[in-house]
Amino acid sequence: MLLEQENMYIENIEQNYILCKDEEFKIKILFDIFWSVSYNQCVVYCNKKETASLLHNEIKKNNFSVAILHWDIDNEIRKKIYKDYKN
Repeated sequence: MLLEQENMYIENIEQNYILCKDEEFKIKILFDIFWSVSYNQCVVYCNKKETASLLHNEIKKNNFSVAILHWDIDNEIRKKIYKDYKN
């Protein structure tokens, strides 16, 4: 099923794109967003699993609830993480 462009907006979902000069700055900006806006849930996409792992560790260090998903994670664990996110 294909949707027309004007019908692709999903209510209550906000997307942002911020151009950042390096990984350190990206993490700083992300935490600025986390601390200034109240989100129930958030998805952050990374280009590399190494970046995702770094970000996962930084988020955990700052006492946020976090999960990481990438292809090398066991399929059963990925299913559980996805299920927990949906609930």
